[in-house]
Amino acid sequence: MKAKLFSLDSQDYDIQFMFNPTQLDLSRSVKLNQPQGARSRRGQPKVSFAAPDPCVITLSKIVFDTYEEGVSVLDRYINQLLKSVQFIEQQKRPPIYIFLWGANDYLASCFVESVRYQLKMFLPDGTPVRAEVNLTLKEVDASVVEGQQRRPENVDRFGDSRESRLNSPERNRVSEETEQRRNGR
Repeated sequence: MKAKLFSLDSQDYDIQFMFNPTQLDLSRSVKLNQPQGARSRRGQPKVSFAAPDPCVITLSKIVFDTYEEGVSVLDRYINQLLKSVQFIEQQKRPPIYIFLWGANDYLASCFVESVRYQLKMFLPDGTPVRAEVNLTLKEVDASVVEGQQRRPENVDRFGDSRESRLNSPERNRVSEETEQRRNGR
């Protein structure tokens, strides 16, 4: 299954990867408050914990290739990626996504913090036909999209929906297996 950024705002912002990323870099950290000059009895700096920082995922070396079609990779894929770092005018924020890959939703609510791409191959007339992309995704609180209209065009009145797929027996089985591994069972 190919990786995908599923937009919570509109399918116009969905990003389906042509090839899966070669690497995911995940980062999570905790903020600390360190009052100036405050020391413990042993002389160690006193520390209090503030809050966890949002999770950040960098997707590296995502390849988009249009050589066989002979069309611009910019027009076919890159311009769609660039929409992910532009504000939705009515919302005053960039699109919010779920990052899905296989049975995993690595980030249930995130935005694209940065897009970096290199054009790697060109047709004789200068048309770019291959790009290598790096994306940085940053976790955001789900309340950012609560109360706002969310993808009414994707509501399926007959039961096949993103929600039903996210809660499918296969996905639940994988979640249960993951939880069992965490608990050492």
